[in-house]
Amino acid sequence: MKKVMVFVMVLTIVTFVFGAMAVAQKTTTTPAEPAPVPKVEKFSGAIVNIDPVAKTFDVKGEVTVKGNKEQKVMTFATDDKTKITLWKEVNTFGDLKVGSKVDVAYNKLADKNLAVAVNFVVHTRGSHPISKPGVSDPLSTSD
Repeated sequence: MKKVMVFVMVLTIVTFVFGAMAVAQKTTTTPAEPAPVPKVEKFSGAIVNIDPVAKTFDVKGEVTVKGNKEQKVMTFATDDKTKITLWKEVNTFGDLKVGSKVDVAYNKLADKNLAVAVNFVVHTRGSHPISKPGVSDPLSTSD
């Protein structure tokens, strides 16, 4: 009988030790994998609508779908990290105007297109860009 009691106690201790080790393995956390970086997509066109309350704007541009060019309107949300520039100078959401031509770099999120960067498109004459306001136009021949 004494041998049976010793055997049961050893078996109980072994079961307890292996059970505790199994629980310890399950509770060890593995480092969380970083969230995938969303792919930055681009869209160009003219601003057709601005919602200053929601801080969104709509851009109408041309896209090619299966070889056919189509007009498309896309809505973009902005946040404090959205970079809005003209002539490499930082601008604000308030500088966006209906009719302005823009290039938008954005991330597609579950329910919206979040603008990462908005760059005003500068009108060009031929292949030379028009000068920055206040700077003489190198193409002018008014001498």
